[in-house]
Amino acid sequence: MRASVRADIGILWIAQERYSDAEQIFLSALQIEQEAGKSTTELRSTILTYLGLICREQARYPEAEQRLLETVKLEETAGSERVAILAESLTTLASILRRQNRYAEAEASLQRSLSLKQPELHQAIALNLLGVVYTNVDQYEKAETTLQEALAIRTKALPENNYQIAETIGNLAAIDTSRGRYADAEAKLRKVLDVLDASGAGRSSNAALYSALLSHALMSQGRLDEADTLIRRSLDLYQLRLGTLNPAYGNALKTLASIEMLREQDRQAEDHFREALGIDEKTIGPQSPAVAGTLLNLASLSSRAGNWQTAKDNNERALAINVAQFGPDSPMTTEATTALAEMAYTAGRYADARRLADRVQQIRERAFGVEHFVLVRGRIFAARLDISQGRLDDANA
Repeated sequence: MRASVRADIGILWIAQERYSDAEQIFLSALQIEQEAGKSTTELRSTILTYLGLICREQARYPEAEQRLLETVKLEETAGSERVAILAESLTTLASILRRQNRYAEAEASLQRSLSLKQPELHQAIALNLLGVVYTNVDQYEKAETTLQEALAIRTKALPENNYQIAETIGNLAAIDTSRGRYADAEAKLRKVLDVLDASGAGRSSNAALYSALLSHALMSQGRLDEADTLIRRSLDLYQLRLGTLNPAYGNALKTLASIEMLREQDRQAEDHFREALGIDEKTIGPQSPAVAGTLLNLASLSSRAGNWQTAKDNNERALAINVAQFGPDSPMTTEATTALAEMAYTAGRYADARRLADRVQQIRERAFGVEHFVLVRGRIFAARLDISQGRLDDANA
């Protein structure tokens, strides 16, 4: 069987999420190309890219990155007639970097991809992913603008119920949830799930993803029973498609744990957060922002149980991770700093609490402007401090 035929079968199996079978047939196709002395062909690039995608979905990120770096290097020397393939390779590489929480590198790879000439729909893939990267680092205005640009391209070129359109709508829903627009998020996510059901992909890992996002939106509205049902469906699908050691499964566990926290089922919540933490530490690394986020949740549970030192240690570790990843002046550091301020306030260390809270406000004002909704929480906290210190005039200001 020719290498090209094997590659076509492998692509079909990837679409069916038969990753182990697909990997074997792509490896056999790669061997045929190598034995024929064809080391610079477009087919070789295709095979390497799909091998990278398989490794990405199985959370084998170093292997995935190596495959795509090889593809990028190959296409960089292939000449101008293959520049669109180079752009596509850079976009795929960025998707692997994003899965590892390496957001700055992912953005750089996507910006390079977008600077190259490529079909509009390929450009939309890069824009869609760039919007997700911006969402991951809380740059919601840039994320929304970029995703709307991707959606305009896809809506113009594709049928109404195409999954690529639904994908971007789902990514816009994540922004809605982050900004408190829960009804908008719910409507978008239900539309995405309807598209997946209609296309026969209602039990895919994509269905698991958007079920988890919808669960989060419902949880934020206090609709815990509905959220619980959806997140357990998501966990079942992830277990079926990707296994229980995949970060996607871990993310769903975090949503389940958050629901359990709201129900004051703290023991179950802690168990699930710790299981998710172990997955992230193993697959992404102990210094990843994903780990930092879970540490903050564990710190909150420790505070509720009165384990102040454990809570402080987890908050400080989370802060150190995000400072190392994003810099000391990044909005990504403010959640951990806020948690430390709250702890100082509870302990009656008002000067420390005010110093930390002021630091958070300064970072957010620089990043978002003085009228942004995210600053409201800090102003309320400052008023609580004023009242505690008897500064009633300042609290009323």
